[in-house]
Amino acid sequence: MKRVLTALVVLVMLGLFGGTLWYLWHKSQKPSVIFKTETAAVSDIVKKTVATGSVIPRKEVAVKPQVSGIIPGDKGGTTLIANHRSAALAPPVSLV
Repeated sequence: MKRVLTALVVLVMLGLFGGTLWYLWHKSQKPSVIFKTETAAVSDIVKKTVATGSVIPRKEVAVKPQVSGIIPGDKGGTTLIANHRSAALAPPVSLV
């Protein structure tokens, strides 16, 4: 009886070992690649995008005159035209 029980335990252990090896081998195999194909068709391409959030500037610029006082406006005076290098006075532009 002792010999049969020992043989049964050895067979179960070998079966578990063999099953484990088969499972690990089967798991390591890569699945076959199945490609889905479509027939060619002529159509228009339409791409739409929805953006949420806010626009944040990379660099903020303070818009204020370099000169103290009141700068004459469009009431018959001159208009201040400024760029990043200098400010110049120009005659008013009429839209007539």
